[in-house]
Amino acid sequence: MKRGLLANCAIVGLLLWVATMAMAAITVDIDIRPGSDADSINCNNPKEVITVAIIGTSDFDVTQVDTRSVEFEGAFEMNMQGHFEDIDGDGDIDLVFRFRMGDTVLRCEDTEGKLTGLLVDGTPFEGTDAFKMVSLGP
Repeated sequence: MKRGLLANCAIVGLLLWVATMAMAAITVDIDIRPGSDADSINCNNPKEVITVAIIGTSDFDVTQVDTRSVEFEGAFEMNMQGHFEDIDGDGDIDLVFRFRMGDTVLRCEDTEGKLTGLLVDGTPFEGTDAFKMVSLGP
């Protein structure tokens, strides 16, 4: 009896995982290096901190983001939580994260970064923004 129950739980878990993976990701606005017009990243400095903000709008409430799920180009947030701030001065709360260049899969020839994650209800989201890589030495 126990074996059948465990098998059923495993099947239900698998089905939930498949359903989550099959959900289409919603697109969110992000800003790499908010407040900077250049949006430049030194690709040769693995300790460089890359700030990325999810921009809150009247249609998207950043407080619904599961901050532990957020990933930028293969890296998780340095503190695994981010912080809330009105980064763009529009009156809507934004969600700001910090990532280390060396933790990402970014290369010197890249020109765009992607941030992905889940909302607290399991809905996947993603956003992209352009940036300029600079090579300032090791």
